[in-house]
Amino acid sequence: LGVLMVSMGVTISMEEFLAALKKPKAILLGVVGCYALMPALAILISRLFSLPPELHTGLVLLSIISGGQASNLCAHIALGDTALSVTITALTTLLSLPLLPLLASALLNASIALDPTAIARSIATLVAAPVAAGVVVNRFFPKVVEALR
Repeated sequence: LGVLMVSMGVTISMEEFLAALKKPKAILLGVVGCYALMPALAILISRLFSLPPELHTGLVLLSIISGGQASNLCAHIALGDTALSVTITALTTLLSLPLLPLLASALLNASIALDPTAIARSIATLVAAPVAAGVVVNRFFPKVVEALR
C-alpha cells in the first residue's frame, strides 16, 4: 500500500494539492458521499432485499467506513483528479474518529471504540508519508518521474 501511495505522490505536484484544497464543494461532496450517501444506500439495499440482522449490520458497517486507498488508484487510472481523491481520502479517514462511533450508534444502536493514535499512525504511514515522498520526488527529481512514466 505504501508503494501505491508513493506512486500516487509521484504523479501529483504540490500545485495540484493546493488546487485540490481550493475545491471545497468537491471535498464536501466526497465527505457527504462517504458518510451520508453510502450509509443511506446500505440501509436501502438492506431493506429492499430484507437482509437478516447480521448482514444488515455488516453492510451498514462497511458503508460507514472511509473508502480507503483504492479510490486514489481508481481516480489515477481514470485520469481523474488524484490530488483531490487523496485529499478526500485523508479527510474522511480523519473524520472517521468522531463519525464512526456516532454513525454506528445512530444507525445500528451499537458502540464502536476507536484508537485515535492508531488511526493517526495509519494516516501518517499509509497516506501522508508515502504521498509526501512521491511529491518530493516529483518536485526535485523530474527526470526520475519521466523515467517511471
